[in-house]
Amino acid sequence: MASTSGNNVKQRYNIAISPFGKEIVIFDYVSHILKTWRFTQDMIAIPTNFECELREDIGIKTEEINWSLAISDADSDGNTLIALSCFKFIRTNNDSSKEIDIITNNKNENEINEINMQQKSTKYDSKYSNEKTALNDEISDENNINNIAMKILNSIQINSTRIVSTSGNKVWHKIKNFYGFLQFFQGNMILISNHLGIIRGLCIDNKSDIDDLTNLYSNNYTSSKRRLKLKNVNVYEKYWKPIYIIEKPSYMDNDKRKSKSKYARYYEICFDRKIDKPLFIYQDLYYPRTFNKQFKKHIINYHEQSESYDKEEKKFYEIFGYPSDFIKNLEILNEEEQLNFIKNCVICGKLIILNEENNIEMYNLLSKNIDMLYHHSDFQTKLTNNIFAISKNAKLLAVTINNDSIALYLNENSLNIANKKFTSTSIISRKIIYMTFFNDDNKLLLLLKKEDKEDKILIIWYIFEDSEKIYSIDEKVQIMDLFGIIAFINNSGNIQLLDEKNLREFEIKNNDETRQELLKLSESITRNYNKREKIIMDNNIFDIEPWLDSDHYQISYWLDYSKTLKISYGFYMIQIWENYELIYIWSDYNIDNYNLSNKILTQYIELLDISQDDNGNITSKFRCIDVEHELQISKLVNNEFFTKDHAIGAYNSLIFFSKLKLTNISYKLKIDELIEKTKRIIYNIIIKKPNLWRLLDVRYNLMENLIYNQSNDIIKFILNSTEETKKNAKRNQKLHIPQLYDWNGNIRANHELLIALKENNIEVIQQITNYYSCNAIENTGWMITLTRALPELNKKLPEYVIKLFKKPVFSQKQMHLKKSRIKSILATNPSYNIFIVDTRLPSLTKKEYQNQSFSLRDSEHSNDYLNDNIKIRMIPLPDFNKFAEISGIKQIVCSPFFDLMSERHSNLIYNNSTIETIINFYWNTHIFRITLPKLILYVIYFIGINVHLLLFSFYPIYRNISKHSNIGGTLASLQSLKFFNFMGSETKRTFYYYIFHSFSYALLIITLYLFDEFSDLNIVVILVTFTMLILWVEFFLFLRIIPVVGEYIFIITFLISKVIPYFLTMMIMVFGFGFSMFIIFSNAAILGIKPQSDEYQFSNITIQQKIDSPNFFETLEMVYLWLFGNWDDVKNWDYIPIKILALLASFFIVIIMQNIFVALMAEDISTARNYSVIASLKSKTDYIIQAQYQNYYYLRNFGSYFYLSTESSFNFRFYHLTSFNSTYNRHIFYTVNRDNIKNWITIDDDTTSNDSEFSGNINELIEKISDRQLFLENEVHKLNEKFDKLLVLLSKKQ
Repeated sequence: MASTSGNNVKQRYNIAISPFGKEIVIFDYVSHILKTWRFTQDMIAIPTNFECELREDIGIKTEEINWSLAISDADSDGNTLIALSCFKFIRTNNDSSKEIDIITNNKNENEINEINMQQKSTKYDSKYSNEKTALNDEISDENNINNIAMKILNSIQINSTRIVSTSGNKVWHKIKNFYGFLQFFQGNMILISNHLGIIRGLCIDNKSDIDDLTNLYSNNYTSSKRRLKLKNVNVYEKYWKPIYIIEKPSYMDNDKRKSKSKYARYYEICFDRKIDKPLFIYQDLYYPRTFNKQFKKHIINYHEQSESYDKEEKKFYEIFGYPSDFIKNLEILNEEEQLNFIKNCVICGKLIILNEENNIEMYNLLSKNIDMLYHHSDFQTKLTNNIFAISKNAKLLAVTINNDSIALYLNENSLNIANKKFTSTSIISRKIIYMTFFNDDNKLLLLLKKEDKEDKILIIWYIFEDSEKIYSIDEKVQIMDLFGIIAFINNSGNIQLLDEKNLREFEIKNNDETRQELLKLSESITRNYNKREKIIMDNNIFDIEPWLDSDHYQISYWLDYSKTLKISYGFYMIQIWENYELIYIWSDYNIDNYNLSNKILTQYIELLDISQDDNGNITSKFRCIDVEHELQISKLVNNEFFTKDHAIGAYNSLIFFSKLKLTNISYKLKIDELIEKTKRIIYNIIIKKPNLWRLLDVRYNLMENLIYNQSNDIIKFILNSTEETKKNAKRNQKLHIPQLYDWNGNIRANHELLIALKENNIEVIQQITNYYSCNAIENTGWMITLTRALPELNKKLPEYVIKLFKKPVFSQKQMHLKKSRIKSILATNPSYNIFIVDTRLPSLTKKEYQNQSFSLRDSEHSNDYLNDNIKIRMIPLPDFNKFAEISGIKQIVCSPFFDLMSERHSNLIYNNSTIETIINFYWNTHIFRITLPKLILYVIYFIGINVHLLLFSFYPIYRNISKHSNIGGTLASLQSLKFFNFMGSETKRTFYYYIFHSFSYALLIITLYLFDEFSDLNIVVILVTFTMLILWVEFFLFLRIIPVVGEYIFIITFLISKVIPYFLTMMIMVFGFGFSMFIIFSNAAILGIKPQSDEYQFSNITIQQKIDSPNFFETLEMVYLWLFGNWDDVKNWDYIPIKILALLASFFIVIIMQNIFVALMAEDISTARNYSVIASLKSKTDYIIQAQYQNYYYLRNFGSYFYLSTESSFNFRFYHLTSFNSTYNRHIFYTVNRDNIKNWITIDDDTTSNDSEFSGNINELIEKISDRQLFLENEVHKLNEKFDKLLVLLSKKQ
């Protein structure tokens, strides 16, 4: 956010601007006066009373000496910090340079500087001592402040930094002996960057804190005592004083006491606003993120980390090392290029670099982590000194590609939204040296100069109009960015705002004016339209609002001599026609009350003025709903040149017509005709100016209302719009960009997918998800809204979500980070099959910082071990597994993964690499460790209940002990707690899941209570019998967490679900034959039949078995047992109808139904084995959801005051949070397993269909492809090994 002018011998002033653009410090190279200015809310520059006269050698840049100046924002008392650094970079290719240490130890130079400083101090002391006697007390205090600052600044030496305060306090800090380019950041935090690294330090300006710290670091305290004193001190919470320009979250006003106790309060004087800062930001800085041992097994460090850095040591500064790619780039640059390279890479508290693949990595210097990675390699293939600019609302990042072109990215998702190449002849042989956003981030200012000349030109790119203007400026004019407002200072020292009036003073060069038609504005023509009379077209002037069923009038003007162009002003809209073709239309879609039922209509559009100037330009001013508008008509009549006004006018009119059709109007056909003409304008804009449409979609979220108004044809045209590449291939133009935040940084309540779901627009949902998933192969930023919409999508369209996870992006998305270091680690550590990447910059000790050479640090993971056969994939859903955030008091926002898996979902949702990888990652890193004690307790509890019931049944002594000690009641109480915990869980499960577990829990509670007191009752014994069976079934289901056991459990449950329809069918047949047999048995006496009994002879006694006719239930049992070959009961009846029924039953029930059963089982078992892995994943998911729910419960009830509302603006998240988009929270990576990929492809929801032959062919084809791929990979690996051996032999011969 800060802006600092470069050191230039031909510029008179060295200027530094505070991060929020309200404070300015200017050092005059001629007078050697350093003074500060302050801008009021009306942006008027007012000089302050702070002024210092510095040594003549200060600020003068030589071939070796460089200077940097910085100023902080004002604190609550209006005081600012000013820092000055003098430095000389040490070159590795110059051995003599090693004589100069980082902390200057050249005694001769020090002595000279000290003598000069003393002489100057003496001179200034005498000067100011004489002035004290002549001035009043107030001026005397100001001079004392200036004297203190002047002495400190004049004591500066080579390779050191001095910091002063306008308060007069001697600022306490520990960065005096560091040097480099300076930027104040987050209040009293300063960043110092040089070729060795970045120093982030605190500058303490509070008098009492200064006294305490001065005493603490004096000789009175040893290092051990000091360390003990600071042991429980949060350095950042106590001494860091950040300043914010945001409103505090509204929920904090609900509880003043807790709000004050949990938050630190600060006051921003420039904005007259009190705000509260969440405590957790301090905690994140004070306690660096650490991981448990199990978690570390799944983490790969993106950068080589220091082993000697002490995380527990309390420091008032931290040193960060650069990524290895940055060091490589520095090595090949000369000194001047190094200076610019380092100076340009730190902006707004972010470190922005190009990695080895020419992609841009943005590091947050609060968290040291990668906030975002931009796929810049598509536009830049070689190293250049890129210039970066970040918009004030934090939405946009501008990056120079080369000397005449820039790329524009969206920060929330890293997507490229525009590339601009300036083709004017004025910029030939020039390069961009400065770039900044201004005018509410709608414009981008670029400063260009020639290599060896000082003449400069200024380009202003009107981003959302896709046009630019070029100006020439005086070489002595210095541009200043006042946080979105541009000012300049000329050689006379005057500070002026750069507005349209001042721009006219500069010479305008080669502005590409659009071709203007020869226009002539006619007199006004007013036409009244009465619907009771026949409408007659008069001289090609017709009613532009034909749907109005009441009296109305319109004002029209001819715009050319031939009377082919006309503009008409109606009650609700403005239209420009060329003959009978509509070329421009304007309306305000915010008009909701049309009053069309009234006989007298309300005129919403009021023409104020229309005029033509001497150059032939026609301008119109009008008012609509108390808002004044202006149209540059001359730019609207050219059919070949479309502007922002064309696009927004047609877009708003289309929405207007859609709303109008919902009213009770009589002429809907007329509206349909105008809708088609309006759509034609939009189609022409998309075809001829696709970049303009994309930028306007980013700025105004155009897609949102198109979905609301069911404009499916336009949406399809936008999403499928293509262009030809240089290689004559077709590629999507990507005219729609997904966004979670609007232009003002507020999170959108409904984005495109949620709107389409709300409107039940299935066609648009499919088109958008296909569009996002196809583009996400290149960049996962395309999935940012789809990630958030997945839980809602699953609720309404669960089957479509399963198909969505089958798309290639979910199994083929390659890792977006640079791969060399990660692949080398994977080659030596094969156990990293699922991992995250810790992208934090390396923290260095002061000794490491001072002793490192200006070259690439050696790494134990060399590229020599790089294995190109390792394929790394990533989860393409950003923030899908992100942890909970607090939204409002005691309201949590869970991760989309938690929401998705907590709701009811199909088993098939587990059958993809994304879900399986996330589940296994959670389980392997921490869920298993958390769940293991619970699992052990459950096993012990299960064994305890079984032992209790067995001992109670077999040993009367234990029965007496149990009754006396109430052991059963105790176990029942524990089971009751388990039951209430189950019922209180918010996790969503199937109906049968709830029924089974609720029944088993309740039954066990009742059994344990009753068994102690009523164990002699038969009903209780039977109850215990079935309770034991259910308890073992529950334990059996519990074992499904073990993959081997879970496989069979899933097969059993799967077969049960498939067998139920078969069993019901079979039982219908059993009932049919049973009823038939029962009719005969019940009427045996009438039929004169009876069963034949068997006789048994014992000695002289003959015993005959008595057989009674079976009742209905016995008959059903008899028929059912026929399935198992038990025909004994039929043999006892010698009756032909019974024999016939038995014969028929044997055919239908035994032969047909059993063979059907065998065939079904064979197919279902094969399918179940394919799905068996799902059982283990489902079980793990249950434990993950339970563990996460417990975490969210504590956050909801106890931790909500420690977290910032998720409704905070994107600006705040980007500039002030320690983890805006921490990469290792966003993405999970995994290495490819060929077998898993084959399984994910072959298993889908159609495996149970009749297309088994087709599925078999597909599986066979995939099998062959997979085997061939494996063979080729092995052959390549063998060739690599042979090639390595050949290289070794050649090296030995040499």
